Amino acid sequence: MGLETSSDPSRRNWKIRMPESAWQKSRYSASSNECVEVRTVNSTVELRESDEGHLILRTTPTALAALLHGIKAGEFDHHA
Repeated sequence: MGLETSSDPSRRNWKIRMPESAWQKSRYSASSNECVEVRTVNSTVELRESDEGHLILRTTPTALAALLHGIKAGEFDHHA
């Protein structure tokens, strides 16, 4: 998975490049079943909790990239 941006940072034209895949989870979760898993299907990104596999959140790659950018930039820190 990779992030691409426009050369103009004010445009926030974020895109995720990710081929269709099986469910993936962070290597930091090791054998734990308490993590978020992600995959792509038909140009959408799907997210789920490992222990609640029947609940799936679907979004666009652009929306997910914008969310990740906001998290990394600290835009949501005041909610913590």
